[in-house]
Amino acid sequence: MKLKKHAWNFWDDGITQGFLRDFMMCREQTRLKYVMGWRSIFPEMPLEFGNVCHHICEIAYRQKKVPTEQMIDHWLKAYRETWKVWTSRSTSDFENRELCIGLAAVIMKEYFFHWKKEDFGKRTKWIFTEDLFRVPYVYRDGKRTWIRGKIDGVYRNSENEDWLFDTKTKGHIDEDVLVSILPFDLQMLTYLWALKQMKFKPAGCRYNIIRRPQPRNIQDLHKKLKDLTKEVKKRPQHYFVRINMPITMGEIQEFEDRQLNPLMLEVRYWVERGCSGHPLNDQALFWGFKKSPYFNLITTGDTTHLRKAFAPFEELADNHERTSI
Repeated sequence: MKLKKHAWNFWDDGITQGFLRDFMMCREQTRLKYVMGWRSIFPEMPLEFGNVCHHICEIAYRQKKVPTEQMIDHWLKAYRETWKVWTSRSTSDFENRELCIGLAAVIMKEYFFHWKKEDFGKRTKWIFTEDLFRVPYVYRDGKRTWIRGKIDGVYRNSENEDWLFDTKTKGHIDEDVLVSILPFDLQMLTYLWALKQMKFKPAGCRYNIIRRPQPRNIQDLHKKLKDLTKEVKKRPQHYFVRINMPITMGEIQEFEDRQLNPLMLEVRYWVERGCSGHPLNDQALFWGFKKSPYFNLITTGDTTHLRKAFAPFEELADNHERTSI
């Protein structure tokens, strides 16, 4: 992929739900990520595991057929090649990448075996899968920007209802907690709002959860992956969970009025005032015993483990987008 000079423009490029999350967390890190274009060379392992799983899902669901194990191995080989451009040559980065890919290979091969009748049989009628969207957001004064993203899928059930299909990878699955927080999930609500703008009448979201294994170390990786394969085959319901979250059109409108509109207004004011990094949220620099990817840049100016993005939203680059216009 040919690299382009990074330049984010709020009115032309718009925002994503990920941008909104970052903006709520810390203005300065939002500025560094989107305005300045700094990105981590290698994401944290939980995020990278999710990236690999989504990569496999994207190809499989677009083809609308159950992939063989050989196909998954081929896709992962190609995925490895893409990271040679960015990943540092440190031993730890290489080992982490191989661990993520190894874990994802085991999990995803069993995932498709487990859900093949549900997702690739006659039970599910897919309206679209793995599509990008770009819908206008219009302020009261007529100024327009865009809200963008990638939707894992929309399917029509036996009752002729359209449902959002959203895949998540998690190290810990507490169904009671998930059910409680789903009504506040910014990504899910933003995607349901976008579907409404595209003239859909979504009845809810199917939360498709893939459990992320958490090996304590990567010594003897081959044996660990072999043991994991046996474990997943034995307890697939432990690793693959789905939760249906119904929603009404009124609740989507409430999200727009009470959450989306105030937040988009804040973003606009921030942009018009020069995208200041202040106030900086110091709590976002270090959380859960982990440093932010921008910790060294903010505290010492060090960019060793960062790179420049080739597009404002790399995950949405070079793809066709659905739009409500």
